[in-house]
Amino acid sequence: MRKWLFTLFLVSRGEYINAVKLSVLLEVTYKTAWLMLHKLRQAISLTDTAVLLNGTVNASLSIYARKMYSPTFAIEPQEQPVLVGLSQPADAPPYVKMKLIPHNHMNSKFSILPMGVQAIKSLYLSDKASQLNLITKRQPIYCKETEISIRDQKLNQNVFNLDPIKYIFKSAVSWINAMFHGIGPKYLQHYLDEYCFRMNQSFRQVSAYNSLCALSSLCLNSSAYSNAIRMI
Repeated sequence: MRKWLFTLFLVSRGEYINAVKLSVLLEVTYKTAWLMLHKLRQAISLTDTAVLLNGTVNASLSIYARKMYSPTFAIEPQEQPVLVGLSQPADAPPYVKMKLIPHNHMNSKFSILPMGVQAIKSLYLSDKASQLNLITKRQPIYCKETEISIRDQKLNQNVFNLDPIKYIFKSAVSWINAMFHGIGPKYLQHYLDEYCFRMNQSFRQVSAYNSLCALSSLCLNSSAYSNAIRMI
């Protein structure tokens, strides 16, 4: 339990940590460290599903792992369409979501099909959403790690205000590339949810540690995690 609380502390204080680094700090195997972080990300993802976007919602399509000079116009298996959404209610802080879009909800021109738009509305929008500004065509956003520093613990408000959607996606990709050298489709959603969690906590100006402690009960109730925790 002590090592679990230390992990929550590291993550909550903005420590960009991966399983390799955590395994060294906790003196556990890589597999155990990875599982601890994975269960925490699962809890974050589960909690995020309960929060729907409301107020004025701006959203746009981006493509993760899209090469700058791709020889094909079709979506390749490693490329993942991502919806980047920003909710700006009148009486609450902004809220960010980044959600993977199934390939069958896309057409060959990198646009979201009507069935995909309907799925977005039903899955992620609240009845209280007053306006949806959705760009259904791919935006040419290519990211260099030097453009946005993952070491900046505070939101770069000036850059954010210029183009919030672009800033959110590029900063998330910079973080994933720098810390994990890219993520495959199987686990990408959890990493996007973790990044959004960090950003949403900064919007709310609340303690990330308290939020993570509340989420940890979801991890501890998992039989898979309970087995792993005995190892440490």
